[in-house]
This record gives sequence, structure tokens and C-alpha cells, in this order.
Amino acid sequence: AQPHESPASKKGPLVPSSLSAEDDIEALRKVRTAEDFRSWHQAMERRIAEANEEKYRKVVQGLRDDEVSVAEMLAIAFSLHQKLDQIVEQRRAIFETTGRFRDDCENLVAERKRLGELADAVRKRLKYFEELETLTARFGGGKESIPPT
Repeated sequence: AQPHESPASKKGPLVPSSLSAEDDIEALRKVRTAEDFRSWHQAMERRIAEANEEKYRKVVQGLRDDEVSVAEMLAIAFSLHQKLDQIVEQRRAIFETTGRFRDDCENLVAERKRLGELADAVRKRLKYFEELETLTARFGGGKESIPPT
């Protein structure tokens, strides 16, 4: 046998990788030599490092998941911004079209009024000819009329 050989070197590590706090205390009570303590301490350090590594791995994975979520939300926000820009452009086009339509309608109303006034003026001038036609019909302005000299 070797002079510094401990029971732990024959049985394996004193502290398995998945023990509770009570198991840790029990493993510490089994320590009899410096080599047992060193083995126990290394196992504890390894478990603490693994626990911390797992904790940080979960944090990193959470951050990566959050990064993906934020990228997806950013893409959605960008898409919504583009759609909003399209809506604003369409709204502007509608306002321009309705403005032109309103102007055209106002112009048509003004033209209708002007044409109505013109029709009234033409009617007043035609009234003379209508009266002349009526008088001509009453006084025999047809076949028996006197020819102009």
C-alpha cells in the first residue's frame, strides 16, 4: 500500500456531484486525512463551479431568448411603421383627391350659375322674337302677308 493512500482513493470521491446540504455535511464528517479533505474540497469546488456555470448558462440562454424576442418585436414595429407610413400617404392622397373634387364641384356650381344667368339673358332677348311670332301669326304673317318692297 502507498503511504498517503486514503479510503477515498479506493472508494471514489467522497462527495458525489448531486448531493444536498445534509449529504455535504455527512461527507465532511467522513474526512479523516488531508487527502480526504483535498478530495472533498475539490468536489465541493467542482459542484459550486458547475452550479454557477449552469446558473450563468441559463442567464445567457435567457438573454439570447430575449434578444430573439426583441428582434422579432423590432421587426413587427418596423413593419407597423411602414404600414403606418402607407396609411399616412394614402390619407394625404385622399385629402388631395377630395380637395380637387371639392374645387371641381365649386367650379361646376359657379359655371352652372353663369350658364343659368346666360340662359336668362338669352330668354329675355328671345322674348322679342316670341312676341313677334305671336303677332305675326295673329295678323296673318303667313301666305297672305304683304311682301316687303
